[in-house]
Amino acid sequence: MATTIDLNERVIEPSPGPARGLRSVHNQRARGLTRLFHIPFRTVQDQLDRDPNLTASLLRLLAVRARDLFDRLGKLGLMSFRARLAYQLIALGERYGQPDRDGLSLGIRLSQEDLAALLMASRQHVNKELRWLIDQHIVRVRYGRITLLDIDRLRSISDGKVHTLVSQVPLHRPHPPSC
Repeated sequence: MATTIDLNERVIEPSPGPARGLRSVHNQRARGLTRLFHIPFRTVQDQLDRDPNLTASLLRLLAVRARDLFDRLGKLGLMSFRARLAYQLIALGERYGQPDRDGLSLGIRLSQEDLAALLMASRQHVNKELRWLIDQHIVRVRYGRITLLDIDRLRSISDGKVHTLVSQVPLHRPHPPSC
């Protein structure tokens, strides 16, 4: 899926070609002005035939990406929602982050609906967990812009160490009854 300049979304599905009728396995969603380059299958095939090193390099790249994807899916499947959100924010920070005086600002506008779609969750669930991260001074959200204020704490949440991150406000514990 791509978003055009006039903000209309379009599903981009390549027609079956010389690649034995294979179709794209990905739907993509563009954010902002996007350029799409099409390299005809025959052009790619000719280059791979001419350069065996390119073929080997491409296979290594695909293997590394597949391994990374399987590792991430395995890890994400066992995480709490809060940890998954922290993990996703870190990943977005690594890809789109721009250092500023407060932390690492994501260089893209990201709505709660966008985050919910990335995490396959409801916007309400994202809102609740973002509110917790904001209250803990771990992230700041202003006008669709997210700033990661405390990446170390985000990493701890992502790693499942949430118990070390609870606010330092003491818990009220009733005194044991006297005998």
